[in-house]
Amino acid sequence: MRAVSISLIATVACLVLAPITAQIAGFDPGRPLEENRSLAKPVALPKSWDDAVRAPAEVDDYLHDHFGLRRLSLQIHDKLIWYVLRDSPSPQITRGANGTLFFNSHAAKYPYSLIEQSCGIGLSAAALAPATKDIANFLEQARRINPLSVLVIVPTKAPVYPELLPTWLEKACNGAVPPMNVIQVQLLDERQLAAMVVYPIEYMRSLKARMNVYPPRAFHWSGNMPRLIAQKISEEMFGLTKSREIGTRSTVEHTDLQRFVPGVDLLMEDLEPNYAAAGVKSCLGPTCFPEIGQAAERLGDVSRFETNAGSGKKLLILSDSFGAAIAGWFSEYFSEVWHLNVNDIINNSPGDVDQARLSRTIFVDFAPDRILYLFHDGAVLYGPHQLERLLAAGTSGARQDGAGRR
Repeated sequence: MRAVSISLIATVACLVLAPITAQIAGFDPGRPLEENRSLAKPVALPKSWDDAVRAPAEVDDYLHDHFGLRRLSLQIHDKLIWYVLRDSPSPQITRGANGTLFFNSHAAKYPYSLIEQSCGIGLSAAALAPATKDIANFLEQARRINPLSVLVIVPTKAPVYPELLPTWLEKACNGAVPPMNVIQVQLLDERQLAAMVVYPIEYMRSLKARMNVYPPRAFHWSGNMPRLIAQKISEEMFGLTKSREIGTRSTVEHTDLQRFVPGVDLLMEDLEPNYAAAGVKSCLGPTCFPEIGQAAERLGDVSRFETNAGSGKKLLILSDSFGAAIAGWFSEYFSEVWHLNVNDIINNSPGDVDQARLSRTIFVDFAPDRILYLFHDGAVLYGPHQLERLLAAGTSGARQDGAGRR
């Protein structure tokens, strides 16, 4: 018994002293981790009474994020939960059947909120009526800017693959009606507006038997699925013919859910478009848009695609984060494509973004032949409404300059 006691004491002492020793020695094994947040910064000496009051909490946050062997400890923690308990270390990730992962919430304190909204769990037709009105107003503004505008709502993984959800979620999802199905019915009295909306849920479901509509371990779509939707919209909605074929090459990379489970490698095979071989000049990032100045820095996720041959038509895409994977594929049909992820405008105070200037540049100066607005189904109840201010400025500019109407 004495030997056991000594062993226990020695083990506890090692567990306590090892992190301290590693911290002092600067020993930090394990690979750098991509996490879903910024780590707490060092605490400065208080310069005021308010600083002194906040200091204990800030010190506590710092010590939680900076201790010896942290990276190794986090990897061990995540691996134990993932491989031994067969669960997810993150409340924002749900593990489904066949190794499929579902991103179930944009905010950890609202578990399953994205899945609930995407499937329509707990949402009645009456509850969706205000959103339908907002979307109708949005579409009216979009049509005034350019009559050849389309609103695309991308169904996320849960309503496409409800059979892969955990049993209790599968039953709830299958027993509900996706909000966009309800909204489309409510828009039928406004036939011109209803015709502007694309919600390809049945098309995407029909493809499940022969392809991965979504990468099993990712939230966003990628590869062939956005390419097929770009083709469908370009040919069926815009009446265009493909002017070039963009080839692809296979890549292996970490998925977009990696930061939620930093201790476990989440890899996927993807298809990367070979723009250069197809004669398409691609440019990604804020430096690609000197025309919109500081707004490009704020938006961040922006891209443009240009070619000297083809239809001679221009496309503007305003989207949430789902736009990045589809934007380049439209250059099979358009000679110039501008893509702006407007999440910053939708989710935050515009701040120093001059929305009047931005609107004039993209709607009037660029003068797109077609405009595509694209959101995933988790943003449909608020995204279009939040974007109305930008469209209002664009409507004013279009009227003043006689642009945007074709």
